[in-house]
Amino acid sequence: MPLTILLPIVVLGIAGIAILLHLTGHSAPVILRDAAQVRREWARHFPADPPDAVWWTPEVALVRLSDGFGLLGRMGADTVAHRLARLEPAPGGLRAGFADFAFPDRHLTLSDSQRDEWLAQWRNRHA
Repeated sequence: MPLTILLPIVVLGIAGIAILLHLTGHSAPVILRDAAQVRREWARHFPADPPDAVWWTPEVALVRLSDGFGLLGRMGADTVAHRLARLEPAPGGLRAGFADFAFPDRHLTLSDSQRDEWLAQWRNRHA
């Protein structure tokens, strides 16, 4: 098949699939709704390390583990989880640092009460 025919077929096919996924709602970002969902999502990433407690917003969750803390965040229609190396105050929320050099620090936008609660949990374990 000539490239002049094959290339438009491939491009239109990929675009069609992307549009179809978007129109059917499969591209909507995940929303963290409750502790049970946070625990399930954490277990997908770290099945051998169940959380002791969780605190969440619709976009991110702090997970207390037996040996530290982790952060569960959304990445499009899926979640991503990493263990925390540090948590410190930042304007409008917190700055989370990770032990994984391939995952950069992340700014977490939180209300003042959420920021204070998450920092208190962190400091109780790391004071």
